Amino acid sequence: MTKVLVVDDSLTVRKIIRRELEPQGFEIEEAANGIEALEIIPLFVPDIITLDVEMPKMDGFECCRRIRFGHDGVFAAGEENSKIPVIFFTANANLQMRTRGFEVGADEYLTKPPIKGEMLAAVNRVLYKADNLKGLSALVVDDSAMIRKLLVRVLANEGLKVHDAPGGQEALDFLKSNEVDLVLTDFVMPEMDGVELCKKIRHELGLVDLPVIFLTSASDKESLVDIFKAGATDYLVKPLVSEELFARLRVHLKEKQLKYELYEKVQALNEAHKLKDEFLSIASHDLRSPLNGILGFVQLLEMEEGLPDDVQEYVGYIKTSGVFLLDLINDLLDLGRLTAEKDELKLEATDVVSVIEGSLITLNHMATPKSIKLSFQNMTAGPVSIISDTNALTRVINNFLSNAVKFTPNNGQVKAILSEVDGKIHVDIQDTGIGISEANIPKLFDKFTSASQTGTAGEKSTGLGLSITKTLIEKMDATVNVTSKVGLGTTFTIIFDKA
Repeated sequence: MTKVLVVDDSLTVRKIIRRELEPQGFEIEEAANGIEALEIIPLFVPDIITLDVEMPKMDGFECCRRIRFGHDGVFAAGEENSKIPVIFFTANANLQMRTRGFEVGADEYLTKPPIKGEMLAAVNRVLYKADNLKGLSALVVDDSAMIRKLLVRVLANEGLKVHDAPGGQEALDFLKSNEVDLVLTDFVMPEMDGVELCKKIRHELGLVDLPVIFLTSASDKESLVDIFKAGATDYLVKPLVSEELFARLRVHLKEKQLKYELYEKVQALNEAHKLKDEFLSIASHDLRSPLNGILGFVQLLEMEEGLPDDVQEYVGYIKTSGVFLLDLINDLLDLGRLTAEKDELKLEATDVVSVIEGSLITLNHMATPKSIKLSFQNMTAGPVSIISDTNALTRVINNFLSNAVKFTPNNGQVKAILSEVDGKIHVDIQDTGIGISEANIPKLFDKFTSASQTGTAGEKSTGLGLSITKTLIEKMDATVNVTSKVGLGTTFTIIFDKA
């Protein structure tokens, strides 16, 4: 059962607090002033204390100070009793009073007269807030031992792991070998002040994202400008008010916490993506060998004479499906290699004319059965060199030409056009095919795109070819544009830098 010590010289107020907390399962003990409270604490050992400020014999401020920093004959500073959360409950909660309460170690302030439910909410808030920022850490830098001790306590109450340093150089030495999530530093310190420390954190240590919050008595614009020029994240003006300090720290630490969580999620996704690619690559590689064996036997069957018509038809189906599966496996392997970080192209001066001419010869076997005319129009003067990878460029041109043939009906035309426009080399692959609807053009380069179609002779598509092609184009620092009209044809334009 959670134990609450209620300290107030008003019997009425003590009864109100008891009636609010006791039905919720809290065990209540009462004290009429600070002296009684200090005597009861070691015996009752409360989990939380509500403390009036203005009381006879010993006020709340002195009582809290002795709880936090030691009281002869009762308990010493640093003992568990000194860490008990304290809620001040007073009719006078102006800025000066709040500042003084914060300095003696208050965790929260409530204003009299009490509002129903407010004390219960405050008690729960203080009791359970230690997990809000659990797992995060802070470094407190101040030449005042008292301020360091105070800040260490209030930050620890927020669930932080807190380190402290008496000066800028000690803080810098600590940060060289330790990681923290936030630095809270005084502005004016001997030897190395907060501005110099912040500059070294940003430039010498390279910690550009580490939140650095200044504590300063200066409020003039010139000093504040110096602070932000040094790389400060935020500042707080002394004397400190607990609510403002907590609000500022929570914002910056929560942001840091969210960045960590996002980073961890990205790392996990990258690892899962890597495992997926590795599995896909291994599976695809292992599938290719038996599939090549099947297609080999299909070729032998095609060479057999006297096969019945229905058997020849079945063999044709097997071949078509086998070739499609082999194309898919090869595309998956290519895609895996291209998306791997280690796969980099060798960019150098490449004779684009010879690559286009070679591709037209290679793709002639696809065009001939459909009586499609392949042609090349070189609108430049002489040989043209571009910055590319020869193998990648060949794959790109072959892919665009094969697609053009696939989606062009019999007796159509496919043309490669080479030109120079505004100092860039343009390669156009132009066809008189079925065209692409305007709605499908943005989807063309997606993996397994829904815009994928069947060729005019029933040719199947894996839906990966154009995605691989675009990846290769981007790796060559080139770009690609598409223009098309349904029923009239399509033009793919690849734009390269001249060598």
